[in-house]
Amino acid sequence: MASVVVVTAGAALAVSVPFVALKESLEGRFKSNMKKHLGQRHRCRVNFPDIEDELEQQYQQVMMRKKANNEKVSAANSKSSSSDDEDGLFVARGN
Repeated sequence: MASVVVVTAGAALAVSVPFVALKESLEGRFKSNMKKHLGQRHRCRVNFPDIEDELEQQYQQVMMRKKANNEKVSAANSKSSSSDDEDGLFVARGN
């Protein structure tokens, strides 16, 4: 009876050892691949200077328009204020 148990245990060990070794080998390979590939940063080496320049020009035009509108509004506000306004507050006018 004891010999049957020993033979069965040996057979189970002989069958399970290659699976455990295979599992450990695959885990090691997976970890090294992840370190290799995830450790790298992918950079885009293509730049689009035409598009970037165009966007910069559009931004500058928008900012110049805003500045011009702000100057027009401040000039209109300074013209509409009267000199007899003693406390310097703007009076809201109804349309």
